[in-house]
Amino acid sequence: MWEFKHACMHASLAALCLVSAACTKESAPTASDLKIERYANTKWSPALPGVDVTVLSGNPEAAGQPYSILIKCADGAGTKPHRHPTDGTAIVLQGTYLLGLGETYDPAKQQPLTVGDYVSVPKNVAHFDSCKGETVIYAHGIGPLGFNWVNPADDPTSAAKPQ
Repeated sequence: MWEFKHACMHASLAALCLVSAACTKESAPTASDLKIERYANTKWSPALPGVDVTVLSGNPEAAGQPYSILIKCADGAGTKPHRHPTDGTAIVLQGTYLLGLGETYDPAKQQPLTVGDYVSVPKNVAHFDSCKGETVIYAHGIGPLGFNWVNPADDPTSAAKPQ
């Protein structure tokens, strides 16, 4: 009896290993999955006045999906107080990113983040920003990336939307 149970256990473990290997093999990345983006070839798209963006991976508009983007801001570009519906992180790659917290725009409250500095902004935290010099930021999060303006009149895209 013990030999039968022992044989069944070994057969079950072998089957589990085969299924696991088959599943892992199918989902394992290959060399063709490698993606290299050259900064010199970046295709920027306008996002807000003075702000261009390019998607490196994922879809920032897809709920529950990870994304990575580059954000390029002209000198002086920025946003008024707003919130994002999801957590986000960013690293400054070039220039100076000025970040302030709160529902009222106050440049005196902005903290400068320079090359290599990292910030993590929890969802629904009101903040505002601007850039000193051309600034490039790498940002990552889980979609959807959205802007909820503290004062809807501060939404720079609202003028383009039909009423």
